[in-house]
Order: sequence, then structure tokens, then C-alpha cells
Amino acid sequence: MPQPDDVHRVLDTRGEESFAATYAAVLVVEALVLAALWLFSRHFSG
Repeated sequence: MPQPDDVHRVLDTRGEESFAATYAAVLVVEALVLAALWLFSRHFSG
């Protein structure tokens, strides 16, 4: 029976640096996507 340390992890974050910059980048991308969708809806709604 494999030990918990031996099991392959999908997302192994041990020893990683802070993800604060990644979270901020994701928020910026989400805001840009929402703004683009809003602009497209305004443009194509007539």
C-alpha cells in the first residue's frame, strides 16, 4: 500500500512561493474578459 507521500499529486504546492501574483493576474484577466463580453453584448444588441 503506497504511503501518502508516495502518491502522485495533481497540484503539488509544497515549497512553492506565494501565489499572490498569480491570483492578481487571474483577477485582471477575469475583469478583462467580463469587460470584453459586456462590450460585445452592447455592440451586438442593436
